[in-house]
Amino acid sequence: IPCGCRTALIGPNGSGKSTLLRVLAGLVPPQSGEVLVAGFAPALGRSRVAYLAQRPQLTEGFPLIVRRLVQMGTYAHHGWFEECRHGDDAVVRALAELGLTELADRPVHALSGGQLQRALLARAFVQGAEVLLLDEPYAALDAASREIIERFLFEQGHAFTVVMATHDPADLARFDRILEIRHGAVTTRHACAGHDHRHA
Repeated sequence: IPCGCRTALIGPNGSGKSTLLRVLAGLVPPQSGEVLVAGFAPALGRSRVAYLAQRPQLTEGFPLIVRRLVQMGTYAHHGWFEECRHGDDAVVRALAELGLTELADRPVHALSGGQLQRALLARAFVQGAEVLLLDEPYAALDAASREIIERFLFEQGHAFTVVMATHDPADLARFDRILEIRHGAVTTRHACAGHDHRHA
């Protein structure tokens, strides 16, 4: 997948879309072959890669506000226990781009599903991730959240690479490349043009 490419991952339920994303994120080891993400073997915790699960799970009642959740994206660069202010501008920008400025001080457990997805994307943006691995991020989203996320992913000129599992044919027109998983094989249904030859 060329760097900067928006790639859709399609296939029937149970075909392995989520598993493939988890392999790319370093959460599941490959059983055979070689897997490279941004030139390296997948490893959990790498700052260059961000993974959003289909149904993100956060501990209910944990005392965390939206601003702090987004700021956690900076921990990939300076660690958990070191207070760091160099990412404050990025946090403010991420909150604004994903329509979360007015929710910045709201407890995370009080967010809707769409608001939480937006907050997690904002965290990935602050992290500086070059590759976003998204497992059906539009599932059960309200129209407003979906519009904000689509604008963030496709219209704001960000340089990151996107690999997104989706089952909705209406989504596919926005992607540069479409990969289909069926019967254990990955097939390119549509290949993008206009990207350089570096690969994510």
